[in-house]
Amino acid sequence: MARSPGYLFIVLALLPVLASACHSADQDRAERRRTLAQQTCEDAVRDQLASRATAQFSSDSEHVYYDSTGGAGVTGVVSTTSGQRNLACVLKPATDSTWLLSAAQLLN
Repeated sequence: MARSPGYLFIVLALLPVLASACHSADQDRAERRRTLAQQTCEDAVRDQLASRATAQFSSDSEHVYYDSTGGAGVTGVVSTTSGQRNLACVLKPATDSTWLLSAAQLLN
């Protein structure tokens, strides 16, 4: 099959667009996993609080860290009627869209 210069030009012109689309999809997937890790941790910590109904998790203070095996750690702050408390969770990947909670702890 002979290659057409026009065909090659079209393919080369589309490569950056395709790469950008793949990168955007990866970013969306990573953001969903990050959000799920935070929600999983918050749910587990909320179960440990006496004042669950008034617990306010500070999204500005929450951080998600990843390890080399695909696991995650979440740290943050939750405000309750008795004051602010630090929290930490350790999660393991179950699938691309779920986490297994290994540990959830209120630190103070």
